[in-house]
Amino acid sequence: MSEVFPFNFPVETAVYLFLLTLSWALHFFFVGYVVAGSVYLAAASLRRSNSGDADPIEAVVRDWMPSALGAAITAGVAPLLFVQVVYQVEFYTAGLLISTRFMLILPALITAFYLFYVQKTKRFANWRRPTRAGIALAALACVFFVGTTWMRVHWLTVNKSSWEDLGNPPLDFGNGHQALARGGVFFAAAILLGSAVVRAQLGSPGIGGSPLSGAARRLSRIMGFGMAAMIAALAGAAFVYRAWPGPWMALTARADQPYWVLMLVAVLIFGVFIPSRPEAARARLRARAQLLAAFFIAVALAGIREGLRSRFAMMSTLHPRHFSLAEKGGWAVFAAFAAVNAACIAAAIRIARSRCERQA
Repeated sequence: MSEVFPFNFPVETAVYLFLLTLSWALHFFFVGYVVAGSVYLAAASLRRSNSGDADPIEAVVRDWMPSALGAAITAGVAPLLFVQVVYQVEFYTAGLLISTRFMLILPALITAFYLFYVQKTKRFANWRRPTRAGIALAALACVFFVGTTWMRVHWLTVNKSSWEDLGNPPLDFGNGHQALARGGVFFAAAILLGSAVVRAQLGSPGIGGSPLSGAARRLSRIMGFGMAAMIAALAGAAFVYRAWPGPWMALTARADQPYWVLMLVAVLIFGVFIPSRPEAARARLRARAQLLAAFFIAVALAGIREGLRSRFAMMSTLHPRHFSLAEKGGWAVFAAFAAVNAACIAAAIRIARSRCERQA
């Protein structure tokens, strides 16, 4: 048996944990874009008095945000189902219905979805800045609410003694210091994820015809800030978690070390490929390398997160249940539908990019 998570568990459990981690990574990838994009749109609405000013980053983010949020929601279905298969705890299904805050996740997502659509309209660009800023900030508030609520859910899953105390104040989502540390790491990761995807969306050889145009330089500064924020957030998280021996030992266990190495490699890739010279021929290589690094970050976050939870929520009595579930079959159907869905997603992205290129 391997010492690397999730292969440090029996085969059947490891397979389910692997699929859970992979689906979490895909979900994090889209969520990172949504978080970073909503922050950028809110900042842009406050910064500029005229929404018609040219900003390629703002234009592409505004155009893709509804689709990105829809993709994030869709990608979140698989890990939610795998969580129930792996841990088989009633809380994961029933818990979302016994707290007012948890029940507000759905209307918050619907509101954010339509607010992002409003920001895509041509009429939105002609509205006054206070109106545009209010809409952008409202969308950001919805995203923030959903994110902190799911942080609360995660904290409850590794603290069973708190399940009966679901009537906490709305802004209480577990241990404050740990929540701040987790939120800081994810927000820094979201900056890198979002900026990498935007760079790929804006294409090659560069933005506005030059790799070092104003928007490209701004995107590079955002990446630099994301790298600094990630290093600071990881250092802060290490300082915070050292006060809790249980989580700290889980985070520093040998099983999770490859994910920390993957995180470090991803951050280094971002640093190496931030454009510093006007070499258009290497712009596509930079974009692809940073997109790969963004996926590495998503995988590392998912692996560390699930590795920590498995040490608190996984029970030895679940292994025979996983073996029994695996024997029931259905893997061929699962693989077929996964392939079909992947093909549909790839085709949708290709069609959308082709349409954007024709319009440009």
